[in-house]
Amino acid sequence: MRLLLSFSAAIDALNEKIGYICNWLVVLACVVAARHRLAVTAWTWVSLAALIALSFYPADRLPLIEIVTVPFAVTAFIGHRRTRLRAVEATTSPE
Repeated sequence: MRLLLSFSAAIDALNEKIGYICNWLVVLACVVAARHRLAVTAWTWVSLAALIALSFYPADRLPLIEIVTVPFAVTAFIGHRRTRLRAVEATTSPE
């Protein structure tokens, strides 16, 4: 009988560990889904804002070069800043 009780306790402990892992996987899935939803919503709002902004220009005077260069410049600025911060962190990290 003690053998069965110890086997049952082992199964309970394993079940507890699996439940703990599954709880964190559910939380992770919720975070990923929320992040995806926020990204889709943000992209929708940005696209709508761009369409509204472009609708004020006449068809023959669309600022196509700005439409291309401004997002590129913002992306390059952010990338340069992140790279610079990583370089500073790498040189000032205590060893």
